[in-house]
Amino acid sequence: MSILQTVQMNSLFYTTNLVAGPITTASDTGWREEELMRWQFPIMQLFWAVLWSVKASLMAVFFRILHPLAIQRRLWYCAALLIFLAYVGCVLSSVLTCSPPLDFFKAGRCHSAREVWREHFTVIFATAVDICTDIMIIALPMTLLPSLQLNKRKKIGLFIAFSLATLVICAAIVRMTQVIVADRVDLIGLASGVLWRPPLQSLSGRCRR
Repeated sequence: MSILQTVQMNSLFYTTNLVAGPITTASDTGWREEELMRWQFPIMQLFWAVLWSVKASLMAVFFRILHPLAIQRRLWYCAALLIFLAYVGCVLSSVLTCSPPLDFFKAGRCHSAREVWREHFTVIFATAVDICTDIMIIALPMTLLPSLQLNKRKKIGLFIAFSLATLVICAAIVRMTQVIVADRVDLIGLASGVLWRPPLQSLSGRCRR
């Protein structure tokens, strides 16, 4: 992801400056936009794969702990299914934003009002399922705390340790508020957070000016 992000950086900042206004002549705008999208797609898919791999690793650890307990084991299976469906939903929502999907890689396409709405929905949906799945993962080991043969102080310590994941949830919420700016998705904020296709509907008008 770091390598792809570095390779993409020139077209990312070029497009950002074009939309913002510092660049007044843009003869290669179409080529730059298509280059940006060619790199954005694999980066986006890698982002989901890496993020959900971390969730899967935590679930694998908790499975060995929860497996002997029937109720917790059932809860683990339910959580695992929902987490898997959330991953599939993130991938599908990112792929199906444009109509048809191949317009994602073509300059001047995928800028209709409906497609821009889908872009916003993808960011919000991805953040929502990310937070929900994190909460489920946090909750699984916490169900064991009442039954552990530990004193109250140690249980509180474990509760605080598991609760540290809420910092990640807070960061995801802040990130979403910074990525969606007015009626568009911020390009730079997107590159450093929720990786998704930036809406460039103002780009063609900027070039004509």
